[in-house]
Amino acid sequence: MILTAFSALLAMVVADPAEDRAKMAEAMGMPAEVGEQLFAREIPAEQAKAYVEASAPDPFVGAVRMTVRSSHRNDNRLILNSERDFRDPLNVGIYIDEDGMKMLDRHFGGVTETILADRTIVVAGVLAEVPTGRNGQFTQLRMVIVSPYQIEIQ
Repeated sequence: MILTAFSALLAMVVADPAEDRAKMAEAMGMPAEVGEQLFAREIPAEQAKAYVEASAPDPFVGAVRMTVRSSHRNDNRLILNSERDFRDPLNVGIYIDEDGMKMLDRHFGGVTETILADRTIVVAGVLAEVPTGRNGQFTQLRMVIVSPYQIEIQ
């Protein structure tokens, strides 16, 4: 397991970021050059809420730098959180569906949340504030992952 995870991490370090970013953009249905543009618009997770509010009513499109402080996996999704408590109003939740979990596990060569625990990552995509809880009385910042190339380990 450790050797597999190390091999996957080594492959990511050797990989060409521009090529990966082009693959990410294509997986998101965008022209290849958009991948570089998304990562060029990087913000820290601590400031994500302010950026989303400033972008309203549109979502923020770019990249978020965060440390994975907690995660939750169930049968059909994985959530990576920037805060230990997902209810923290500044938490950025990275949502990955069942197919995405399988792709990421293959991409990283192991259990994604174990490999990414306490690691700093940059995640590119669309970040929006969405209602949660009963009757939508709370909001959370969420980004949905559709390609493993949306996540870069720093």
